[in-house]
Amino acid sequence: MLVDNDKAGREVLGVANNNMTKKANKIKARVDDEEEYIHVYRNLYLILTPLQEGRTDSSQIEDLFDATTLGTKIDGKSFNRLDERATEATYGKAVFARKVVEEMASSINFGGFVPLLDRIAKVIESHYAQVKE
Repeated sequence: MLVDNDKAGREVLGVANNNMTKKANKIKARVDDEEEYIHVYRNLYLILTPLQEGRTDSSQIEDLFDATTLGTKIDGKSFNRLDERATEATYGKAVFARKVVEEMASSINFGGFVPLLDRIAKVIESHYAQVKE
């Protein structure tokens, strides 16, 4: 499961932690970037969005897009990831996902997603090694 490395993501980590059955497997709800993923149970893994260079507090999936993509205007409006409500000047994440990412995917530079995709690959490799044993 992919979660943002922010307050909401820490809440997901907290729920996972509260539902762990063995104390030895407890995970700490944290925002640091020491672990690339957390093995929760069997085939359930939590992958946090990577922290961006120079940031130590939090990250969100939108941080992986380049400035050009994040700066895309839709009907003269700018993207505001902090507020889902559309205003006269801004649009939210749902519009960003549909009108920018989905409709303009062929022209978007997804290079910022490489660290996240590397984490996903490591989870697959780790899980494969466990089930192979």
